[in-house]
Amino acid sequence: MLYRTNISVFESNAFLGVSICSRLFSEKTLIALFDWCKVNVKSVYVLIADEIQMYTFMASKGLERKEACAKALQIGDIKYRFIERVIKKGDYDN
Repeated sequence: MLYRTNISVFESNAFLGVSICSRLFSEKTLIALFDWCKVNVKSVYVLIADEIQMYTFMASKGLERKEACAKALQIGDIKYRFIERVIKKGDYDN
């Protein structure tokens, strides 16, 4: 899943990879990252690693592909909506 937002006038782009099961991506952390990006880069591409997490669920929890995929997509959708709210709340999507 990919969410793209233009947040600066600079020429560089930033890629922010989000592990969907990581607790490191709190609202506070995301705000700090987006604040930095707003000053330092042209665009931010947020990559939500839902497909990668599917393989992690298969390997670490022994889930079948269909169940692992459904679980990863469900968590990925929740993470996507959370990130989208942070972006809109902070007015980063301009």
